Amino acid sequence: KRYDALKKIPKNQLIRNQEQEIKDFENYHGITESKEKVLDAWEKLKIKEEERKKKEKEIIASINKKTVWKAFKRIYKKHYKVTFEENDETLQNIAPIIKYFSKDPDFLRYGVKDKDGNFLSKPSFDKGLCIIGGFGNGKTSVMNTMQRMFIGLEGYAFGRFSSHEIITKYEQLSKLKNPEHIENYWSTLTKGPLYIDDVKAEPLALVFGKTNVLNNLFQVRYNKGLKTHISINYAPGHKDKPLEALLEFKTKYSEQVYDRIYEMYNIIEFKGKSYRR
Repeated sequence: KRYDALKKIPKNQLIRNQEQEIKDFENYHGITESKEKVLDAWEKLKIKEEERKKKEKEIIASINKKTVWKAFKRIYKKHYKVTFEENDETLQNIAPIIKYFSKDPDFLRYGVKDKDGNFLSKPSFDKGLCIIGGFGNGKTSVMNTMQRMFIGLEGYAFGRFSSHEIITKYEQLSKLKNPEHIENYWSTLTKGPLYIDDVKAEPLALVFGKTNVLNNLFQVRYNKGLKTHISINYAPGHKDKPLEALLEFKTKYSEQVYDRIYEMYNIIEFKGKSYRR
């Protein structure tokens, strides 16, 4: 404390005894001018990190379905250059998504049910989202907007890839014949929450024959207990039949991946027409 107090005094105002006291302290503790600069920079970084964490806590404390809905519409418009279309269908579709990300207890009453009125997957905030619907009815744009909203916010942030991007990148890196590139990419895909768009639509990766990359990815993420969000289309010829869309996982991936759907995801259905222009 004495040293800190002396260092705050301008050099031209220090008396000889104070200068000597500073030198003795620095010699004893091995403090040089360069070390001092490093320590000052480190202290500033610590202050910035503390300020960031404080701001993050304030943001998290303010999260509720109203603030998420307001932020969603603002970011959607900023990115897509159009206002989110609000009608009975779109509002019904997005309601569980808003409530999921705002952790509103009302979310727990949403989800696809079987013919007996039982949830296909018991709603839970510990699971990711599996959004099922027709082509172009907002699944991707809604989740992309949510991903942008929560960048850098611990407990809410998640990564984003399309299934096609994953396969294309995997093939490109495989051609480089450097295992380290694949390992680094795989590490990115198998840590933290992740949204994968357009699942089931991707081709097999052409790597040493044909490789089912997503089948492997889903299994690794399940084994690691990582939260995963996905969006999928209805099965061909089975519009408005979400169960048929899920059954395709057996043939596209494996029985194992299909069996784990209900442990990994809340099953949400987006109904209605395509909004693509």
